[in-house]
Amino acid sequence: MIDAIMNLNPVFGISVSAVLLVIIGFIPYLVGRLLLAKHVDMKAENVATLLYRSVGILLGLMLSLSFIETRSEYVKIQNSVELEEKEITELGRDLVRLGSNDSKQLLSKLIEYTKTVISEEWSELAAGRQSQKALGLYEEIENGILAIKLDSPFQKDLKNRLLKDIDEISDHRTTRVFAGNVTMG
Repeated sequence: MIDAIMNLNPVFGISVSAVLLVIIGFIPYLVGRLLLAKHVDMKAENVATLLYRSVGILLGLMLSLSFIETRSEYVKIQNSVELEEKEITELGRDLVRLGSNDSKQLLSKLIEYTKTVISEEWSELAAGRQSQKALGLYEEIENGILAIKLDSPFQKDLKNRLLKDIDEISDHRTTRVFAGNVTMG
């Protein structure tokens, strides 16, 4: 049910959560009123009513804050994935521009890395683990970029862009992996 609420529009999700919390907050009040109404004097009833309302409001506030925190983590992971995808695309374009045999091998590893992240790493993250295969491929790509031999100023500029792209991928990957482990694990 939480996943369904998390996939809703944030305003609608908060509204649904608030309504559910109000309903949950009234259940103890109604049970207490039905079971104890005959045995309680008016003064104690007023105190109990105020107590039930206060506890319900505080519970609703705590659960709303928890929902907001979980939603912000979800958005953080989503943004990180989108930015990582953008950097992978830029890295691939620059590897094609470089046009060497090394860059072609790195491009094939980049494609394999992307497939591994999509097909394996997400399920690993859901289980609270990081994919060692994806991490190994990432490190091979990074080491391959560092080992590229340069022949011209154009290639030096491309290598600088490649290093920037792989560094950005590292940042977004780290955010995705750690946020996923904290949220899921």
